[in-house]
Amino acid sequence: MGSSISLNPKKILVIRLDVLGDLILSTPFFRNLHENFKDASIVVLVREYTAGVLKNNPNIDEVLVYPEKATFGEKIKFISELRKRKFDFSISLSPITKSYLLSFLITGRKSFSYVYSGRFITELFAKMLIGNLPKLDINGMLNSGQTVPHEVIQTFTILKSLGIDPVEYPLEIFVEEDSFERADKILKENNFTGKNIGLHLSAKWLTCDWTIENLADIVKNIAKIFADYGIILTYGIGSEADIAEKIKKCLSEIDNRILILGGMNFSDWAGIVSKCNVFVSTDTGALHCATALNIPVVAVYESSTFDHCSEQWKPWKVKFKSIKKEKPNEVNDLVVSSIKYLLKS
Repeated sequence: MGSSISLNPKKILVIRLDVLGDLILSTPFFRNLHENFKDASIVVLVREYTAGVLKNNPNIDEVLVYPEKATFGEKIKFISELRKRKFDFSISLSPITKSYLLSFLITGRKSFSYVYSGRFITELFAKMLIGNLPKLDINGMLNSGQTVPHEVIQTFTILKSLGIDPVEYPLEIFVEEDSFERADKILKENNFTGKNIGLHLSAKWLTCDWTIENLADIVKNIAKIFADYGIILTYGIGSEADIAEKIKKCLSEIDNRILILGGMNFSDWAGIVSKCNVFVSTDTGALHCATALNIPVVAVYESSTFDHCSEQWKPWKVKFKSIKKEKPNEVNDLVVSSIKYLLKS
C-alpha cells in the first residue's frame, strides 16, 4: 500500500450488485485488495445469481447475497445487521446510485468508488453520499475517438485511491474438481471425447431483427466447417432456456453433432466451458467465464455500442477476436474465420 492514505483496515466491505460478467472482471481487483490488506477480512456483497462466481476464491473471506426480493423492512434489517459489523470502509465497484446509497447506509462516508462524468444525478448522489470521487468521462472519450478504459482498469481507479499500485492479474474463477469430472462424464456419455467448440445461447443473438433461424445457421455452418469438432451450446435461465428449446427444432438433422446443456450451477457450467477449444458468445458473462478459464473466445458485440462495449468489456488477457453484430450472413462468415484464426494461433 502506498502512502497517500493511512489505513490499516481489519474489515472491508465490497459491493458489486450488477451482472455475472462484471463480477468475474472484478477478480483482479479482489486479488490486489487481498495482497495489499493481508490482515483484513474482505466481505463481498453480490446478487444471488452471481454468488457462485466467488466460491472458493482465496482472496475473499465471505460472500453475502443482497436480498433483492425482500420487503422494504427486511432490507432495512439486513443493512442494520451489516452496520453492526463496523466495517472500516466500503467499496462500491459499480459507479451507480444504488451502490453508493448502500455504501453510505452501511459505512457512512467511509466509502470508495468512482463516478462517470456527465451523469448529473448520479454525480450529485455520489458527492452527497460519499464525497468527491475520481471521474471517468466515458462519453467524452467516445466522442473524441479515444479508447474507453477496460472495466478491470476502471476498477483499479479505486485501488489507486487507496494508495495501491495495482497489478494486472488475470481473471480468476475456482471451479470445483467435481465439476470437471461431471463435465467429462457428460461429454463421454454423449460421445464428445475429442475437440469442442462452444457457443452460448444468449438473448443478445436475437436483437436487431435477427431470428432463431439466423442463429441456427451459424451453428450449422460451424458444424459443417469444423467437422471433426463437437459443438456444445450452453444456456442459462429464463429467455435463454426458451432459445435452447427453439433451436433444438432447427438443428434436429445434425443433433448427433451438437450437445445443448443448461440449467446448471455456475461451477458445473464452467466445467463444461473448460472443455471447449474456442468459445463464441454475445453474452459477456459467458465470455468472461471462458476467459477466466483461458479459453480463446469470439466476442460478438451489438453494432450500435461496438466502439464502447468492445473495449470496456473485451476479453482480458486471452486470445480473442471481436465481431460487430450486423448482417447475419456476414457475421456467420466472420465467426467461422475467427474460430479458424484462434484454433491456429
